[in-house]
Amino acid sequence: MGDPPKSIGAAMREKREELGWSLSQVSSKSGLHENTIAGYEKDEHQPGLFNLVVLADTLGVGLDEYIGRQAKGRDNNEGATAEDPALAD
Repeated sequence: MGDPPKSIGAAMREKREELGWSLSQVSSKSGLHENTIAGYEKDEHQPGLFNLVVLADTLGVGLDEYIGRQAKGRDNNEGATAEDPALAD
């Protein structure tokens, strides 16, 4: 079995540290309170969709990276297409 996926908070902290930014810098760039971001990073609470998008944009990552999802059908030509019978009306 593989390793369990990391939490959203752990992924945020990892990216912030990779960028060399402090919580204060992320707060300033995102407009979110420093304590709010710290709470996310410590997994004390989960961000709502709006704050998750704001933080993803601030840190330069896609939402898929936070939720551990592998996009299909976009870059690798896998998944459903417009011609797929499963998508027919």
